[in-house]
Amino acid sequence: MVDTHLHQNSVQDVLDYDREKELKAFDDTKAGVKGLVDTGIVKIPQMFVIPTNELSSETSYSGSTHLHIPVIDLKDIHEGGVQRKQVVEEIKCVSETLGLFQIAKAANWRDSLSFAMVPVAPNPEEFPSACRDIKISYSEHVKMLGLTLLELLSEALGLKPNHLIEMGCAAGHNFLISNDNFKSAVHRVLANQVGPRISVACFFSTHLQPVNRLYGPKKELLSDDNPPLYRETLVREYAFSYALKGLGNAALALFRL
Repeated sequence: MVDTHLHQNSVQDVLDYDREKELKAFDDTKAGVKGLVDTGIVKIPQMFVIPTNELSSETSYSGSTHLHIPVIDLKDIHEGGVQRKQVVEEIKCVSETLGLFQIAKAANWRDSLSFAMVPVAPNPEEFPSACRDIKISYSEHVKMLGLTLLELLSEALGLKPNHLIEMGCAAGHNFLISNDNFKSAVHRVLANQVGPRISVACFFSTHLQPVNRLYGPKKELLSDDNPPLYRETLVREYAFSYALKGLGNAALALFRL
């Protein structure tokens, strides 16, 4: 015997569910996931569950999969010549299509702390002693990696290697400056079925610095067939708009002509 009343209630709950409203309420608490755990919840809130129709048919990255994240090895880029040109072409192709790639043999810091290293790095004594030395060393290597990637992205756009570095590009501005030649992928990760997930996110930005320079599509990339798609903007204006864009909205859309 089937309880049709219970089934109807379940269906109605799904139809009435407002994920954006629940996410906003969760964000307004400022308590984070720890706050949810502290309340004693025993079931994952629906806002953290991606609807079935939005999920890929692949549930694991092991074995056969339709998803392939390109892996680019940077070990030969300082040799110049053919090796560097090949890496630039790989980055150009991936940036124009998929919008993300993995760097071969990149080390990941296995901790979960947050530090702002610019415009003025904190006093080393402010870092926990357990990770102080590795934090400083890791930050320097990540900075070098970021500058290297900006060089390669500049070359991929047909510009001089130091072009984006001298412009002081911020996250997201690469796609505005490239006039949509480069793509930006939505970051989403398949959760582990067993064990914790550890991520390391490093953001390169100038929005913490008082810069009054306007950024827009590079004139070298524009033509009658490729007109500007975005208006010029300040880094702080872009960063402010990104913070207030709301759920499910793209910050770049606010600057599109």
